Amino acid sequence: MTVRTGLQAPAAATVRGLTVRIPARVGRRRAWVHAATDVDLDLAPGTVTALVGESGCGKSILASALCGMLPDGTRTAGTTTIDGRTMTGAKEKDWRRLRGRTVALATQSAAASFTPVRAIGPQLAEALHAVGVTGSARGAPARAAVADLLARVHLGPDTARLYPHELSGGMAQRVAVAAALAGAPPVLVADEPTAGLDPGLAAHVLGLLREAADGGAAVLLITHDLQSVESTGVADHCAVMYAGRIVERGTTGSVFSAPAHAYTAALLAALPSRGLHPIPGAPPELTDLDPQHDFAARLRAVPHTGSAAGHTTRDRQCTGRGAGDDAPGAALRGVDLTCRYGATAVFSGASVTVAPGSVLGLTGVSGSGKSSLARMLCGLQIPLAGSVTVDGRAVSTRRGRMRGDTALLHQSPRAAADPRMTLRALIAEPGASAEEAAGAAARAGITPDLLDRFPGQVSDGQLQRACLARALVARPRFLICDEATAMLDAATAAAVAAIITELAADGVGVLMISHDHGLLRAVAHRTVDMRDIRRAGTGGSGDAGANPA
Repeated sequence: MTVRTGLQAPAAATVRGLTVRIPARVGRRRAWVHAATDVDLDLAPGTVTALVGESGCGKSILASALCGMLPDGTRTAGTTTIDGRTMTGAKEKDWRRLRGRTVALATQSAAASFTPVRAIGPQLAEALHAVGVTGSARGAPARAAVADLLARVHLGPDTARLYPHELSGGMAQRVAVAAALAGAPPVLVADEPTAGLDPGLAAHVLGLLREAADGGAAVLLITHDLQSVESTGVADHCAVMYAGRIVERGTTGSVFSAPAHAYTAALLAALPSRGLHPIPGAPPELTDLDPQHDFAARLRAVPHTGSAAGHTTRDRQCTGRGAGDDAPGAALRGVDLTCRYGATAVFSGASVTVAPGSVLGLTGVSGSGKSSLARMLCGLQIPLAGSVTVDGRAVSTRRGRMRGDTALLHQSPRAAADPRMTLRALIAEPGASAEEAAGAAARAGITPDLLDRFPGQVSDGQLQRACLARALVARPRFLICDEATAMLDAATAAAVAAIITELAADGVGVLMISHDHGLLRAVAHRTVDMRDIRRAGTGGSGDAGANPA
């Protein structure tokens, strides 16, 4: 095993005293979001630095600053140096010369980073041509280069013919990583590159980042997946961010085994393997943030810091058998469902039952059809064959009362939120009163300063929490969570897990799709794999999920 030492070579990317203020509105008042404050960071060639912290703490803003992609009107202070070039105050044309060749970003919202009206292949071909890998974006050489690039992230050549909306969340994430790797940049920023990936593919993508670092690149890995960072050893160093500031940094081993800051310890305690304990209180409002605020102030504001988040659904008195579950048809059922996209068969003969008052976990490799199944169960996608029923009545694919029985938390919150609506309007969209919407927002961990922002002004994790609040006000009988925690930090994921178990205890049937086996073990009564569901549909093992234990 190669021993990777500390920072010895000059840094490929450096920020010193970086402070970022983004304009925002709180009601009718103009304010400033303190997205980053006095941040120092060095990214050395041949190393991977993991940056972790709760959603909305400023990680993605730091990534944008390193790539010259901050929002218009942003005020900055401090210095940014990329590959020996001082980029402080640089114009867009200067940044454009660097992007792709010198510094590349694999964005967090992968599906939203592609043009929706063009197939993936031509878009990757243009990226390869832009960084000088191919002489043209057309022709056989370009197509061969695209196929090779897709193969690096375990995607077949047929993927090039698909449009962004035809990709699963995990496939879109891998395509984004492939695009970032195309020009072999000396500085690579990966913002949640493993979100939505199954453990095998996540390990493969992290291996690609490690391979890039071993080839001399400086890699910044922004991630919520602390478990993978710890288990794979991909990162040499780890920095912990809270409320726009880096509060701890060190070697990954020392940060995980002996955290020096109380916030780091609390973040690690939220992992399923360490108890699934939500962090008490809520992250501070970054709008006009009090410069004296720290994690200790957050804890002091909480009257009681005890947490029951480590309990499973059974500890919360959720038996997995709702009051009407013994009645025939008292469940959400999909029977013998078939899904096909063009010539590609995704699954056939899939059957699943979600009983009231239970949590059914569903896992499977990326691209196996989990999201397609979720959309079918909600009436958002018509199966090629089979049926979907609630209480024995067919679920309509049109808006109406029957579709109101189910709510879906999409894997990609950006695809589920109208960019022209504030979070307040988004949460109230199902017809909730202002009071109900505010209560659901607070329950989902949305601070008041976020409610008047638009989706483009919040992080993916914050937007996912708003989508959860919208689902809560709809009061569905069945909730389908499609990788609902993939965009969330460990602490917020633990809080969402607590909400889900409470909903199940109140009689809501929950289908929880996730690659996080530790989370499913803590929350679900029973977990099935997509392969088992397909076998069930062909008569191999019965109706998956029919009898949660």
